Amino acid sequence: MGTGGTAEAINESAIGFGMKTLKDYSVWLLENGWTTMDEVLQVVAVQE
Repeated sequence: MGTGGTAEAINESAIGFGMKTLKDYSVWLLENGWTTMDEVLQVVAVQE
């Protein structure tokens, strides 16, 4: 079993291994014309 870790550390590790975040995937969908900004804003939290 693993040793555990903070949610932030696990997230960073997963991204390092190639995981795409919902935000990154949404941008890809927008760039390819498969969704709209309105749809993205309904599901992705925008952080400043």
